[in-house]
Amino acid sequence: MKASFVFGLLSVAVALTLPTGTTQAAVAQHQFRGNAVNYCQAFTPGPANTIRNRVVGSENVGPNPMNVACDFHTATNGAAGATPPTDVYIFFSNNTAAAFTVSCTLLTGYQGQSSAYAVTKSAVIAAGQQAVTSLHWDAADNPVAGATSLGNVLVGVNCTLPVGAVINDTYLYWNMDNGV
Repeated sequence: MKASFVFGLLSVAVALTLPTGTTQAAVAQHQFRGNAVNYCQAFTPGPANTIRNRVVGSENVGPNPMNVACDFHTATNGAAGATPPTDVYIFFSNNTAAAFTVSCTLLTGYQGQSSAYAVTKSAVIAAGQQAVTSLHWDAADNPVAGATSLGNVLVGVNCTLPVGAVINDTYLYWNMDNGV
């Protein structure tokens, strides 16, 4: 008798924790994040490429600035409220004894698309600074008035890395239903 009573109470408790049929999916912010080695590569192939990929980032170890392209995968599910990416962040470090400037350009869309656009930003990275400074793009960079996203599921960033510059980690945000 005691075991059946306890089992009955547990059954009621489990039933009360299950969602009801009226539960609605909600739009939530999602994020892809990764070290630069996941998303970024040097423009220059072969022995002239002085970008060294490490678990903690991609560093220019050569004597000259190097161009790097970062391309991000995105996910949308066609549900109400799903958006193209809303934000992109890229964090940098400086492995030298002098400050330098990193310049990067966000590119959206595909080549020839009339709504594609580019936005260039720069940041000064202090000498010896480690993964504190970032560049950030969001809906305010979209040339369409009142935009709430970057405007396209295809987004990427091209950066010019001075000697000793490291792209550490990258973050891509978008909104999509949370699957509840």
